[in-house]
Amino acid sequence: MKRLLFVVTTIFVTSVCYSQSNFKEGYILTHDKDTVKGFVAFREGVRAFSECVFRRSLKEDRTTYRPLDIAGYGVVGNRVFESRDIALRGQAPTTAFLEVVVKGRVTLYRIGDDFLVQKEGGEFQQLINEKRVETKEITVNESRRYVRQSNEHIIVLNQLLFDCVETREAVASAKLNRRALTKLITRYNECMGASDATLAGSKPGFRARTALVAGYGISGLDFNYRAEQEHLSGTFEPAKSPIMGVSIEFLAPRISERFSFYLAAVYLSPRYKGFTEIRRAGVTDNHFVTIELPQVKIPVGIRYTFPTRSVTPYVNGGLSMSLHMNESSEWTKERNLNGVITTEKGEALDIKSNQLGAWLGAGIQMPIGQKLILFGEVRYEGTDGVADGFFVPDPKFRSTITNIQFLIGLSIK
Repeated sequence: MKRLLFVVTTIFVTSVCYSQSNFKEGYILTHDKDTVKGFVAFREGVRAFSECVFRRSLKEDRTTYRPLDIAGYGVVGNRVFESRDIALRGQAPTTAFLEVVVKGRVTLYRIGDDFLVQKEGGEFQQLINEKRVETKEITVNESRRYVRQSNEHIIVLNQLLFDCVETREAVASAKLNRRALTKLITRYNECMGASDATLAGSKPGFRARTALVAGYGISGLDFNYRAEQEHLSGTFEPAKSPIMGVSIEFLAPRISERFSFYLAAVYLSPRYKGFTEIRRAGVTDNHFVTIELPQVKIPVGIRYTFPTRSVTPYVNGGLSMSLHMNESSEWTKERNLNGVITTEKGEALDIKSNQLGAWLGAGIQMPIGQKLILFGEVRYEGTDGVADGFFVPDPKFRSTITNIQFLIGLSIK
């Protein structure tokens, strides 16, 4: 466990130190309208509007471009920026990279928290909804403060979109946020037959990534000691078993580029062998126990994937349930009484039908061609074992199972 935590910590620290090198497939657009493909440093903050860090390949040196240097840039399947001259209210005119949110007859742009719109052949217009606090006297000794909104953005939108009857009602109640404006401008462009209108560089709202998983597991079984189960108080050898199964990773890029939901179902069949020797006056009891535990393990959890590189680390963790299938236990007792050996056989214990546990893993992944991802992972898991579960009232006969799994897999992008 300590080694795994050390690996996870090392991956996290290393990735944070190099998070500035989060390069993704992209391009720059020169002033001559030539597209140069390569890799663009992906950024979520305000620096994306003032500079573009670009490299033709991951092995070449990076070059930083300002808005005056190029006509724009983009990250494939994500974001598109254009270099434009703007003058925001209360600020000096400048040249900046504007994010193209919707492209069409009316185009919606964003810079920081501000939005601008431009109709074909028209000028930039900033969408503004200023808020100010006003005080209204109710009586001589009483006053009330309230917020008044300018709603200037509605006036601008009404003028630009008035030629579409379908959007007039929506304009009157338009909110000044990305989601509402994107929906409104897209609807207008469709209304006006702008067949080339697009959500520029839009991310998919939701997608699932399936994978085939295989590996090898090492498992340890332990029981707490109780007099009536003395045959289980000894040591069990680590059980080793191959692993195979499938996993699904659910991603929502519009919500987060890093976090995803993980679900898997894998089959494994560990066999635990234990031995206990108990000596009393003139009597020696040797207990041999074998527990067969074929199972389908279903881990669910959250995965955090670090910034994309040629080899990208990730960490994940969550809860698990193991459903036992045809489980069995065998107990052989050999008693040596003054040189006379007798043998008894029976069931070692009543095995419960499932296990509940928690797990933590760390791994790396790398692209294979254009459509596949190869990954490898080390995972640690602890469960409530095969005896009484967490929710059984006292007194309890407890057991624990710890698993270390080495997994490899191939997923579809």
